[in-house]
Amino acid sequence: TQVDVVTDKDEHRFVLRVQNISDKLLAFDFNTSQNFDFVVMDPRRGIEVWRWSERLFFSEVERSEGLQSGSEWRFEASWTHRDKESNKVIPGVYEVIAILVAESPVESAPIQIEVP
Repeated sequence: TQVDVVTDKDEHRFVLRVQNISDKLLAFDFNTSQNFDFVVMDPRRGIEVWRWSERLFFSEVERSEGLQSGSEWRFEASWTHRDKESNKVIPGVYEVIAILVAESPVESAPIQIEVP
């Protein structure tokens, strides 16, 4: 997995890329229609500030998805520098974690971002 971050004055755009670099099909089992999530943490206070899926609803459906050898899945979301209560966050350093929300979740390492 790889996470790309595009910074703008008013938002950060996150891109989770899941790549199959093996020569075999990778199978993932999911329990809902949700494929991914992004979480923004405030490392100073050790709290979750924002979660992409926070106010979204997903169908409960058991499914399997296969990622072909040499293929890539790409998931994107934008964060407008607001917390879970829609308040503007204070400027500073935050961390973003991307998650493939399969039955066995795959998380990226935290990536530091700066909110101006």
